[in-house]
Amino acid sequence: MEKILFSGSAIAALIFTGCMNATNLSPQEIKNKHLTPRDVINSNKNAYKIFDDSEKATLFATMGTQAVNKVNIAGVERATEDLSNYCEAIGGKWKYGKRFINLAKKFGTTNPLLYFKVLKNQNTNVSGIGKCEAPEGKGFHLYELGLYDVKIRNIAMNLGGGVVYKWHRYFKIDYDTPNSPKIDYVLNSYKPFLEKNYKNKDVNKIIQDYDRIRNRGIDNYFLITTYPICKYLGGTEYIATDAGTNMKKMTMKDYLFKMYDEELREYGQDNNLSTETYGELIMFPVSKKGYIWCENKQNPDKQFMFIWNAENGYFNAIKGIDYKLINNLQTEDSNNNQPNLSQKTSEKNKISNALNILSKPSVKFDDKNVLNIAKAVMLNKKDLSVNTAWIKYKGFYISNIDSKTKIVVERIYNNDKYFYNFDVVNNQLKFTGKTLQGITQAEKNRFNFEEAKKECKLNGFYLQIVNGLKLYCKYDNGMYKFFIFDKNDNVLEILD
Repeated sequence: MEKILFSGSAIAALIFTGCMNATNLSPQEIKNKHLTPRDVINSNKNAYKIFDDSEKATLFATMGTQAVNKVNIAGVERATEDLSNYCEAIGGKWKYGKRFINLAKKFGTTNPLLYFKVLKNQNTNVSGIGKCEAPEGKGFHLYELGLYDVKIRNIAMNLGGGVVYKWHRYFKIDYDTPNSPKIDYVLNSYKPFLEKNYKNKDVNKIIQDYDRIRNRGIDNYFLITTYPICKYLGGTEYIATDAGTNMKKMTMKDYLFKMYDEELREYGQDNNLSTETYGELIMFPVSKKGYIWCENKQNPDKQFMFIWNAENGYFNAIKGIDYKLINNLQTEDSNNNQPNLSQKTSEKNKISNALNILSKPSVKFDDKNVLNIAKAVMLNKKDLSVNTAWIKYKGFYISNIDSKTKIVVERIYNNDKYFYNFDVVNNQLKFTGKTLQGITQAEKNRFNFEEAKKECKLNGFYLQIVNGLKLYCKYDNGMYKFFIFDKNDNVLEILD
């Protein structure tokens, strides 16, 4: 028998960060108000977001924060607790699934009471996370894919050090008996987010927030949020991508169900826990061509569109719709013509390889002044500025980034800004590449600069990681300097 682990410190950390907060619905309230599983999930908007819904099934995401030494299954436990309690409240019997048992065995539980339930049910034949057997056809099945994205940030040393993890998991509820939703649960679930960020229904702000959005990591979730945003504007969202729909037009509602089921077959197997890592699943695979658009013919000024930029691996956002790109698209039946799973996997590998190539910086070294400035910065451990008649140089000394010391030389000529990146290894410079300035406002908006300033001032430096990009802050003599690094620790932007 495999050992199942739980610890008091892990439990305390999770309670502190709110990850164990289940819904507060009582069994009596569930019965008196004739609540459905949708209502249970929707009652805790801080923990869950329903991102697609139909008579047959509901898709929802869990969001969590935890201050422990590794990502665990707190989100799975919370969803299981809420839905199993609901099942018992309506007179049903909850049965734990193989995936839940295997997750608990591998990663441990944060709730000691689950220890005994896992032991008791470890020989279950139920698939997925669990199943509710209930009278009158009110039963349902719960499935889960795994971690879709993980955001990591450092904790200030004066607060104990370590890291905090933030993450999303995606779930599906399959109903035994189709039942019509009482309200638009997607719109209602995202209502606080929509009213906070897009109360004025300003499409220009949507373009600013989402331009150059990628399809990996946490950007999976941001792309999903465009569906409730489009609904909020009174439109209908569509998608057509080469790797996702074979360039056939689908509603986003149908697409999310279709892609979830494909991902579930590929990654959500009960014995396959490979997704419980920092690897990135992709809900919106694209190779060379893809479009997402919000159509609103009654109110055209509320339309927006995302166009895939294959060269750079992100979507460009525009106001309105470029109809010449989509007028001749065929419509895909959500129940037919689904891409073959092996073809989809092969396509994903091509996409991943292409993005890896795009992310590699130029290794061309073309300015001897850069090397001299880098050496001076390394020896003096201080920043340095040098201006010639035509070119401006700035050298920066950066310590404590991924246990490395880096030297970055900024070179500005004819309005072009390049960064020359070096690692310091045994008091020698190792050139890691030349990168062109390239960060969007949307990418900047995802960082918490106020938090970075606060922690940076306390410690002299601070590192924050979002969607593979790293925000590094250094504080000296009352001045802040921010560096945004790519996944190879090469600079994309420097800000004051």
